[in-house]
Amino acid sequence: MDTTDAGVAAAPENASDREALAYKKHFEGLYADWLAARARINENVPGDGPEHDEELDSRIFAAVEAARRFMVFPAVSEWQVWAKLELFEHYFDSETHIGPRFDKLATAIFGCLKADLLACGIDKRDAPA
Repeated sequence: MDTTDAGVAAAPENASDREALAYKKHFEGLYADWLAARARINENVPGDGPEHDEELDSRIFAAVEAARRFMVFPAVSEWQVWAKLELFEHYFDSETHIGPRFDKLATAIFGCLKADLLACGIDKRDAPA
């Protein structure tokens, strides 16, 4: 896709370009949703006691749900695979330090990453000599 001198993306010229742009924007939206939900976990939760715990649990649940939506949306380019690798690293690190999750989220993300790598054709590239 061409960009103008100002660095702004030019309007898509055909239906295929429009579909690719819509797909990219949807992917970026899912990624941004996960990052925002993850950041909200670290925001201050006022008070303590049951209300505090419920709010924190709610934020964690929202981040996991955003992660699930992001993980199952197929990556079609390498930069998208890298974004999903960040997701995997986050939950893998969490499971390494806190312990395994009951839903095996890191394992599920890893499976989606493998599918994304295959879809991007990484298995068809020449291996370095």
